[in-house]
Amino acid sequence: MKKNIIHLAYMILVIIGPYQIHAQTAILQGVVTDSESQSAIPFATIALYQQGILIEGTDTDFDGNYLFANLTDGVYDVKAIYLGYTPQQIEGVAVKSDSIVDLDLQLEPSGAILDEVVIIRYKK
Repeated sequence: MKKNIIHLAYMILVIIGPYQIHAQTAILQGVVTDSESQSAIPFATIALYQQGILIEGTDTDFDGNYLFANLTDGVYDVKAIYLGYTPQQIEGVAVKSDSIVDLDLQLEPSGAILDEVVIIRYKK
């Protein structure tokens, strides 16, 4: 009896296996670059908001690429932040099922200059 159940389970997997069962989700992706030099900005923080609530966050890779996968239908606000640059927010990005939305962001240098770092040694 146990052997028959195992064979039945195996047959079901063989028959259903080739068919992909997936949820209808969307992808939001893009590249973050410097507006002046057009060079990629690695490790910039990208935040995804919906109705003012933070949904998800990620960082860009070495080439300035970011990716949000498995998003549900809706309208999102995308905010990019990086030290030394003015934050940029794009509002009203519409995302629909089974689609890929490309949204490239350009950050402008803020002009803030970091003078020096003071290191204080702590001794117990």
